[in-house]
Amino acid sequence: AGMAGPISIAKSPEVMEILDKMAATGFSPTSLNTWISCPLRFYFTFVLRLYEADEPSETIDHRTLGNVIHKVLQDFYTPFVGSMPLETDYEKMLASAGNAIALTLQKEFEGGDVTTGRNLLIVEVARVWIRRFLQLEAEALKQPGATENYIRALEHPLKSSITIEIPGKGPREIVLKGFADRIDQVNGRTRIIDYKTGRVEAAELRLKSVEALFEPSAKPSEKAFQLMMYLYLASRQPDMNAPLTEIDAGIISFKSLSNEFMPLNLSGTEQSAAIDAFESGISDILSAIYDTTLPFEQTNVKEHCQLCPYKTICHKTEEKRGW
Repeated sequence: AGMAGPISIAKSPEVMEILDKMAATGFSPTSLNTWISCPLRFYFTFVLRLYEADEPSETIDHRTLGNVIHKVLQDFYTPFVGSMPLETDYEKMLASAGNAIALTLQKEFEGGDVTTGRNLLIVEVARVWIRRFLQLEAEALKQPGATENYIRALEHPLKSSITIEIPGKGPREIVLKGFADRIDQVNGRTRIIDYKTGRVEAAELRLKSVEALFEPSAKPSEKAFQLMMYLYLASRQPDMNAPLTEIDAGIISFKSLSNEFMPLNLSGTEQSAAIDAFESGISDILSAIYDTTLPFEQTNVKEHCQLCPYKTICHKTEEKRGW
C-alpha cells in the first residue's frame, strides 16, 4: 500500500447543488465551527451528511441527559412565557420534577425502564440538576427589581441572511441560523441563553478578539463563537426590541450552576465593532465555501484529528511522511 496523500475534494456540480440547498436552509454555528476546524470534516458531515457515528456510548447518555433536561424545562416554563413563575410555581415544579423527568425519558427516548441501571442514573443526575436550577431561579425572585423580569421566548429560532460576494459569481444570499433555549429579560437586560450539560469555564467565553474565532487553532473557541453568532443574529432581529447594548448572550451550564448565567465577555471590544468584525469573518468563510475553485481540504491542526469521527477515512493520525 502506497502512502495516502492529503485528501482534497473538488466542488463538483453535485456538491454545489447541496451547498445551494444549505444556503436556503441556513448555516448553524456548529456547521461554521466545523468548517473552521476542518473543511473536510464539514464536507463529510454537512455535504455528504455522514452521521458522526462511533460516538462512545457515554456521550449518547450525555446527549439523552441533555435532551431530557431541555424538554422538562421547556414543559415547565412554557405556561410562563410573557411572565415569570412565582415562588408557589417553583414549589410545584420542584415537587413534580422527579416524575416529569422519568416520564420524559420514557416518552422521548429509549423508552424502557427508568428504575434501574443507566436510565436511573440519568433520572437521578437530571433531578439533582433541575432541582438546583429551579432553586436558583426561585432565589432570584428575591432580588430587587425581580418583579420586572419575564421570559420572552423558549426554544426560539434566530434567523437572518447575509449577502456575500462570490469570486467570479457575483452576490449571493445565504441564511444564518441559531437556536436559543430561552430568551428572557432580567434586571433590565435581555439574555439569550443556551443550556449546556457539560462543564463551561468562564475563560472559554472571554473573547480575545473576534478575529481569533476564525482561526483554526488547537483550542477552538466554539462556545464563544456560538454566543457571538447569537449576538450577531439578535442584532438583525426586528422582534428583539432591545438596544444591542442591553443584550447578553450566554450559557447556563448545569455542571457549573454555581456560576449561574455566564455571558460572552467581549473583553473591551465595543459591541457593534465586534458584530461588524464577526460579519466580515463569516463573509470570508462563506465566500470560501461557495468558491467552486477552492476544494475542501484537511486541517493542518493535528489536535483536531484526535477526536474526529472520520480519522479512519483520513488516516491523518497515523504517523507517516507528509504530516
